[in-house]
Amino acid sequence: MKDLKEKQDGHQYFDRVLEWLRDDKIDVTYDEYMNNYQIRFSHPSYYEAFQQAISNKGVLTKIGEILSSVLFKLADNKDRASDVAYAITKNFDKLPENVRNELLTYLYNNIDAQWTAKYVANALSSNFDKLPENVQNLLFKLANNKDTAAHVANAIYFHFDKLPENVRNELLMKVADNKDAAVILNYTVSYNFDKLPENVRNELLMKVADNKDAAEYVSATIYGNFDKLPKDVMDELQRKLGNHGLTTYRADQPYAFYG
Repeated sequence: MKDLKEKQDGHQYFDRVLEWLRDDKIDVTYDEYMNNYQIRFSHPSYYEAFQQAISNKGVLTKIGEILSSVLFKLADNKDRASDVAYAITKNFDKLPENVRNELLTYLYNNIDAQWTAKYVANALSSNFDKLPENVQNLLFKLANNKDTAAHVANAIYFHFDKLPENVRNELLMKVADNKDAAVILNYTVSYNFDKLPENVRNELLMKVADNKDAAEYVSATIYGNFDKLPKDVMDELQRKLGNHGLTTYRADQPYAFYG
């Protein structure tokens, strides 16, 4: 494989391709909200033809190599790296395997902004089964990092059913102690209560209940699932929530779940 410098150098040809397509085949507009330029094809047939021009049976063409080099060049720009991560998420199956794997690895190794971490976590979690093991492991590394763990928790919530159960459960336990992940972890448990193993579900609730900023949400989750929790777990959760001035469902007062 070419090294990163060689991958980046091909971006100089992008302007030539852009000018060739401009006006009759594509429109280039500036999006003030996103603070970037966007390219739109003037007809679906041009888009389909362009996809075929990028790669042939998974092998990059010359145009594909040029576009790939643009992505690598942008990935090296801290202000645009998150855009590359987002582009990978939205166009995962359209990128050649080696390109997307190298880009994800490069972005992970050079994360300089929370938006980049968010989109890298999304790309990894939503396409986990399509990635080689070394790239899959990046998601675990993000989960182990206190600065990025919350993004993994968020990705699990949105891509819950796309992750293998054993991977999902391991990741959930890795991020369970992260205070920034507490609220989204509670939502993950709440919306997937019957899909989680009982031991994982109960331990997550216990850990999140220790977080004062998320405790109220845990109280509501328990209220909606009180009949599915063992008594010893319910008693311990009530004790933890009581430390924050909250109570959970009580059979004699069915609506008294906030203290």
